[in-house]
Amino acid sequence: MKKILILFITIQLSISQLLAIDSTISITGKFINVATNGTDGDIWNFETTNKEKYKVVISIPNMGELESKKIHLVKENAKLELIGEFYLLGKEKNLTVRKIIQ
Repeated sequence: MKKILILFITIQLSISQLLAIDSTISITGKFINVATNGTDGDIWNFETTNKEKYKVVISIPNMGELESKKIHLVKENAKLELIGEFYLLGKEKNLTVRKIIQ
């Protein structure tokens, strides 16, 4: 029983390490429209210059006090570079934005 428990813990640690791989990316493109309005941020549909579609999360808590001062740049058809953490939900590409580059 102890061997099974140790093997299970080892496998879980390995999976945790794989999930901790840095997934920070940069994408450039334009904001299409707001998909969801939240209380402290919004989810936008975003299309890259390569025509890839993303859902991007723009919020003050995710961006921090200084970077969130650039949120006013986010509007339909605004062309910007975004930096943040990439993740998939099913086949949908998502980005939690940490920085906005003009």
